[in-house]
Amino acid sequence: HAAMTDRRVLLVFASAFLLQSDQNLLAPHLSAISAEFGMSDVERDEKLGGQLAAGLFLLGAPAALVLGALADQCSRKRLLA
Repeated sequence: HAAMTDRRVLLVFASAFLLQSDQNLLAPHLSAISAEFGMSDVERDEKLGGQLAAGLFLLGAPAALVLGALADQCSRKRLLA
């Protein structure tokens, strides 16, 4: 049972990392991304800091709802196996 517990803990940590990785990777690189695309500071803040982040949320929220519903329909044992 110890190996199964380790596997579940690893799965939880991997899921948490992947769920937040898009937002954590974007912020420190806004200046480099905007320079690559020739954006001004205002464009960087509006498009990358605002619109792109909002777009990621608008795509992620429905996906979370669908995956949450699937998680409710499947057994926990099957999902974690």
